[in-house]
Amino acid sequence: MVTKADIIKGFETGVLPLAAVLFVCVFSLAAALVAQYVFGLAPCILCIYQRWPFVVVGLLAMLGLFLRPMRSRAGVLFLSAIAFAVNCGIAIFHVGVEQKWWKGTDACHLPDLSQATSTEEFMAMLEAAPTTPCDQIPWEFMGLSMAGMNVILCFAMAIFCLGASVFLVRKANGL
Repeated sequence: MVTKADIIKGFETGVLPLAAVLFVCVFSLAAALVAQYVFGLAPCILCIYQRWPFVVVGLLAMLGLFLRPMRSRAGVLFLSAIAFAVNCGIAIFHVGVEQKWWKGTDACHLPDLSQATSTEEFMAMLEAAPTTPCDQIPWEFMGLSMAGMNVILCFAMAIFCLGASVFLVRKANGL
């Protein structure tokens, strides 16, 4: 049976925060892949960009679970906070594109096919075009798109990782 002391020790050693971060990364990536392959929600390029920080943080968290010194785990959590903050920025940009507050990247939009000078060029432009535009919201829950949910999740995880990192450094220094 897990006791309160076990939970406190898990947090104080950094194992519990890293396990929570790993869980969030695996769950988030699994949810994105289920949405794509089970429910047929094709991701845009910004959706794909938002997956990469989860992969990086998940790998960092796995590495951190094998590190012994608390300072090393604190470093992993700090790097995870930065990656979550970057992901939050990408998601904010994506929400802005969805809400048409600003234009997305060149990869988000169909090319101007009227500029094609030949059938071959037209076909090449068409084949290189994104299948899902970034400014279309394929699914919402309570008025939030998946990018909007990612903003909230990544902001919260960045704060959590930063707080856990500071806690571990203070604990390692006897403060």
